[in-house]
This record gives sequence, C-alpha cells and structure tokens, in this order.
Amino acid sequence: MTPGGPTDVAGLVLAAGASTRMGQAKARLQWHDRSFLELACGQIEAAGCAPRLVVVGAIELGDLVPADAIVIRHPRWRAGQLSSLQTGLDTALCHRVLGVLVCTVDRPRIAVATMQALRAAIDHRPEQLWQPRRHGRSGHPIYFPRDVAQRVLTLPPKASPREVLAEASVAARRRFVDVDDPGVHDNIDTPQNLAAITPDPASAR
Repeated sequence: MTPGGPTDVAGLVLAAGASTRMGQAKARLQWHDRSFLELACGQIEAAGCAPRLVVVGAIELGDLVPADAIVIRHPRWRAGQLSSLQTGLDTALCHRVLGVLVCTVDRPRIAVATMQALRAAIDHRPEQLWQPRRHGRSGHPIYFPRDVAQRVLTLPPKASPREVLAEASVAARRRFVDVDDPGVHDNIDTPQNLAAITPDPASAR
C-alpha cells in the first residue's frame, strides 16, 4: 500500500437484471424477513466497504437501497451481467479506492463472518484478487484490485470476467479465504433454487 494512497474498498451490488427465470424480482425476495437486496447491501456494509454502490436496471428498487448507498441506474441492463458489472466498476473507480468487492443480489446467505474475513484478507494484501472458498471450491463475492477491475472494463460485450481471471498475471494473484459458509456457493436464479434454501413450513410443524 502506497503511503498517502487510497485505503478504502468500494462495495458493489449487482441488481440490474429482470429475474426472468425466477418470475419475480429477485431483489425483492425475502430471506429471514429481509429482502435479498437489503441482505446484499448488508454484506458489503459488514465488510466495511466505502463507498457502497448498487446497480439497478430492469426494476425500480430505490426503496430498498440504504440512504447512504449510491444508486447507479443502468439503462442497458439487457446487455447482460458483464455490462452491469462494467457500469458499476466504472463508477466505483471514480473514487479513490484500492479495489472493488462485488456482490450479486442472488446470494442472500453469505455470512457476516465471511465478509469480515474477506475484508481482513484484503486489508493485508489489497493487490491480490480475493474470493471465499468452501470445500476446495471458490465462491462469491469477488474482490477485484483496482488494476484488475480496470482490465474488466476493457472486455468486449460478449466476453466474460473469467477471461481476465484466467490471464497468467492475474491468476498468479488469485487468493482464497477458506470458510465454512454454504452461502458463498448460492446462485438463486429459479424458484427451485429458492426452495432448496428455504425450509418447508410443513417441516416446522
């Protein structure tokens, strides 16, 4: 870390999609009496991120976004998640930050302890790319150091961030925080995915 340089880490929540496979707005789904979007914003807050940013697009979600978060309205959300990621990263990097911790709105169960462990790792080595890992399998969220985030911004529309992660110079900086948190592997896209993490009310009787 350069003396006098940036010390903050931006937190970015991606919530711009139309949730077509779910059939309703994923951001408004409830988990333990809180919306998925509120939970995602809580995740980046638990990691001590500043600024906190939320990319919205297909659905108006302003009522769910904390007052101290920056709402980024993305009119080209139909272009896909890379487009939303690039829009969010572009705004985040306008701030003096070391990098950006990226959460998606469809992983509501990520534990506070996981977010805190990630932040501790980032603070120790902010030039590395960090992810949680459970049982040997990498998960989300992902921390992009500033220069790696800038590489993601240069990707063409049909590309994937995985192409940047696969570059030798980036892959050599990829690091993992081992956690016992099944939420890092969530990807709640369909009603079936949601049912798999939601207890059957009948089972509680």
